[in-house]
Amino acid sequence: MNQRDHAVAERRSSHMLDLALETRRFIKVQELAECCGVTPKTVYRHIEKGALKAVYIGPFDVVRIPIEEARRYVHSVPKNGNGHDYTD
Repeated sequence: MNQRDHAVAERRSSHMLDLALETRRFIKVQELAECCGVTPKTVYRHIEKGALKAVYIGPFDVVRIPIEEARRYVHSVPKNGNGHDYTD
């Protein structure tokens, strides 16, 4: 593992710790994407495929991810050597 891979893994670990301590019931797509080191587009794609559960809130269908689902997703998203999701 090179220095960049270690930095990505360390950043990902620190975000996972944040999710472990999170007290909110839902998080934003952008927040989950940052935790996983993927783009929001990837998170939306996984929601559309049914690989990630989400809720739609209000008249504008704002997307939020339940915190327990976010914790599960962080551990399941595949990574390549560059820290990006394979599907980006």
